[in-house]
Amino acid sequence: MSRKLNTPLLDQIASPSDLKHFSDADLQLIAEELRIETISAVSETGGHLGAGLGVVELTVALHAVFDAPKDKLIWDVSHQAYPHKILTGRRDRIRTLRQKDGLSGFTKRSESSFDPFGAAHSSTSISAALGFAVARDLGGVCEVGHGDAIAVIGDGAMSAGMAYEAMNNAGHLKKRLIVILNDNEMSIAPPVGALSSYLSQLYSGVQFQELKDLAKGAVNFLPEPIREGAKRAKNLIKGMAMGGKVMKDVPMDKKKSLGKLPTEVRNKMGFMKKGGMAKKKMMGGGMAMKYGHGGKVGKKCPRDGIAMRGKTRA
Repeated sequence: MSRKLNTPLLDQIASPSDLKHFSDADLQLIAEELRIETISAVSETGGHLGAGLGVVELTVALHAVFDAPKDKLIWDVSHQAYPHKILTGRRDRIRTLRQKDGLSGFTKRSESSFDPFGAAHSSTSISAALGFAVARDLGGVCEVGHGDAIAVIGDGAMSAGMAYEAMNNAGHLKKRLIVILNDNEMSIAPPVGALSSYLSQLYSGVQFQELKDLAKGAVNFLPEPIREGAKRAKNLIKGMAMGGKVMKDVPMDKKKSLGKLPTEVRNKMGFMKKGGMAKKKMMGGGMAMKYGHGGKVGKKCPRDGIAMRGKTRA
């Protein structure tokens, strides 16, 4: 029998609507308690732990901002739906996960009105959300009403053909549809391909930073309720990308200090002009760089840069 967990705020959540009464600071504490509850439950029942832990803050943010079950929240595959189940009135049964007559390890329509789509297969969330959006605009009847349709899909599932087909159809129909890409660089196998490479580079690019600045300004023109919701969602999920930080371009006068950063960080930042990647350490703490056309910086490399006092300059 499991011991009683110390989760005073989570104990007050009977349904997602209860989250709307808490401050942003309290919502962050609720996310921590939700993580504790998820770990405790999975330690008893087994299941997909990492997927759920990776979306704890996102789950709290979505349920605090949107109005489920009127708004249709669709988790792709739904391995990550354990925190969602805890917040949607199923906490008392969460330790029956994957057991006979217990909770399903995936979202299940017959289990709760908060599960509008029965998943378990990858890359279906966007097309499912599009179906709900079309039904809404056609005036379809739904017991809990029709609101927004939100698909949460990972970068691994995003690379499948069904996801591309769904985006192609959604773009053609021009329906109001929200797609959240959970780019955690995790899948059954290491993520590969052009899309994965593009997403890894996107966060450190100038265009992404300019888009962020534009979005900050645009928020001020939104109606007050929507503006407040957008700010709360941003504060809750801020820093989820790139392991907690969104990379920015390094100013020219700061590049001389990059040799002090870990190799993996330097590689992801992509700061070298010629696209070089950190290869190995040099004497003095600097780095030897491997460049696009194959050259390595030694004592002097006219085409690529000069290594001086153990530090590489481009």
